[in-house]
Amino acid sequence: MTGGLGFALRMAWRQTRGAWRHFVGFGACVALGVAALVAVGALAVSLDGALTREARTLLGGDVELRAARPLGADAAAALARLGAAGARTTTLRELIGMARSPAGRTLPVEVKAVEPAYPLYGRVETRPAAPLASLLAPRGGADGAVVEPALLERLGLRPGDRLALGAATLAITGVLVREPDRPASLVHLGPRVLVAADALARTGLVQPGSRVRYRALVRLPEGLAAGAAGDALARAVADPGVRVTTFDAAQPGLRRFFGSLATYLGLVGLASLLVGGIGVAAAVTTFVRRQLTTIAVLKVLGADGRTLLAIYLLQTQALGVLASLAGAALGAAAQPLLVRALAPPPPAPPRAPPPAPAPPPGAGGGAAPAPP
Repeated sequence: MTGGLGFALRMAWRQTRGAWRHFVGFGACVALGVAALVAVGALAVSLDGALTREARTLLGGDVELRAARPLGADAAAALARLGAAGARTTTLRELIGMARSPAGRTLPVEVKAVEPAYPLYGRVETRPAAPLASLLAPRGGADGAVVEPALLERLGLRPGDRLALGAATLAITGVLVREPDRPASLVHLGPRVLVAADALARTGLVQPGSRVRYRALVRLPEGLAAGAAGDALARAVADPGVRVTTFDAAQPGLRRFFGSLATYLGLVGLASLLVGGIGVAAAVTTFVRRQLTTIAVLKVLGADGRTLLAIYLLQTQALGVLASLAGAALGAAAQPLLVRALAPPPPAPPRAPPPAPAPPPGAGGGAAPAPP
């Protein structure tokens, strides 16, 4: 019998078994293209989900008030009303300062003055691991400071050393490993220095005309929506220089970056799939040309054009489905590897400053006591 679906299925299976090497390239092209698209799609979904889950941590609270000058009485009254409703608030100040080592080396730094309630979401990771309030507490006549490893490396310092910031002397009590609400940016003006709010006043850096960013963060109680609280704060604060942001609208630059990254990687995956399609077309054309003798024999035996078309459609469609499934599995398995490849390298531990060179032999001979 040379007709019907059963005959087409048997012939497709026999030809595939006998010429499976010709279909390896076909399957590889389809599988790699599908794997690229699946991996990129899964990465985009993961990034969007991570931003949604960590939105409060990235902002630092449910609602943020940000201004270039101290918040006025209307903002303070609105925050007090939220506090009476069960909300927790904290105020931060951020500015650029110049740090100076005991050896006279200077470095611009990003100073952040925090209150004991900070952070409202997430946690500040330090080395050694200790509560941030205890690390920033005064000790030995100097205020505590937690600094990034880059500052230690550039100024040749290590934990326990002193650091001058403005008119104050700070004791480096810890190394900053992770700051939950540090804005994502490719450019920073200097390493981060965390100090207590009282310590910032002793530095003398906050003067009329200083460029200081004031941030008030609010953690709302259960049942109070961030959108409603943000709208209430925006209505209560009459100062147009105060910007009110809720967690679901935080980090717009980061969201745009991830969206652009997902689009770019998606285009790369689509391009690989299109290139794979060219390879598939070439592989199928070569295979069919090699089967011209078989096709002629089948037509002599009575197979019609519909049956012959069904044989080769079944082969290509079945192999396409199997290769797509394999590519989807490969893309899902490769997604964690893609995340790891895009992750920044871990911070290197700070290097200790080189020891002072030993004096050459005989250098102290001139200091010998004179004979009586």
